[in-house]
Amino acid sequence: MAETTFTVPDLTCFLGLDALGLVATGQRITPDEALVECRVHTLA
Repeated sequence: MAETTFTVPDLTCFLGLDALGLVATGQRITPDEALVECRVHTLA
């Protein structure tokens, strides 16, 4: 069996925000909604 490795969850990739030029910077989850705060990714 191959070795299993774990990494920190990456909302940017999971939600496909990188294709939109966005980066997830925060999240808030309540019983009624899920909110993801995003910023425009700038190449510096």
